[in-house]
Amino acid sequence: TKRRVDGESIKTLLNTLEFAFYTIQHKDMILTLTVKVPENTACY
Repeated sequence: TKRRVDGESIKTLLNTLEFAFYTIQHKDMILTLTVKVPENTACY
């Protein structure tokens, strides 16, 4: 069971790294979308 848990942890880690890399790649687009969110939905 230990090995299977390690495998799941590694898979999760890889997914996280992939998501982070994707986020960095598309940082400008994500920032643009974030800025375009209507101001009335902001919490301040």
